[in-house]
Amino acid sequence: MTETKEKLKAYSALIIIATDKENVLDDVKKDIKAIISDNSGEVTEEKAMGKRNLTYPINKKPSGIYYEVNFNAMPTAIVKISWQFRINGSIMRALIDIAKK
Repeated sequence: MTETKEKLKAYSALIIIATDKENVLDDVKKDIKAIISDNSGEVTEEKAMGKRNLTYPINKKPSGIYYEVNFNAMPTAIVKISWQFRINGSIMRALIDIAKK
C-alpha cells in the first residue's frame, strides 16, 4: 500500500461553477469530490472563493462561482478527472495544475 502512496502527486484544481447552480452548490461540490475520489484521488483541502465576474464570458455567462480543490492523485488519473469535469454541466471551466509546495 505504501508503494501506491509514493506515486501520488499533489494537484490543485480551480473550478468555475455556473452561477445558475448556486442553489445546488453543495451538491456540485460533492460531485467534484466524488469525481476525484472515484479516480483514486484524495481531497486534502477545499476553498470556496465566491462569485466573481469573469474577464470574458464563458458560455455567454459573465460571472461564475470559483472553487479551489487541492488533492492527491495518480498522474494517470488526471486525464480522466479533467474529462469528467469537462462533461459535468454545472462546471463552466476547470484548470488542474501540480500543486505548489
